[in-house]
Amino acid sequence: MAAKLLERSTGAEEIKLFQALTEWIEALKAGKNPITPQILAEDRQLEMASALPTQTIEEQAVPSSKMIQEAAAKFGFNEFNPRI
Repeated sequence: MAAKLLERSTGAEEIKLFQALTEWIEALKAGKNPITPQILAEDRQLEMASALPTQTIEEQAVPSSKMIQEAAAKFGFNEFNPRI
């Protein structure tokens, strides 16, 4: 069954993950711990990278002009009817 799943895999990442899982299962069957310090370090790096914001604080704090225009339109403001 495992071979059939691997044959149907299309992406390199999917194949790499499947091979790693197979190695882990074999290590567990042999009574070994498959989680090495290297794997833990790689996991920490991935976790830290995914936790980083994609925008600067300034970009996060400043609403876009589109957001402002949409909010103004919601309340009936536009360039022709400023309601001042």
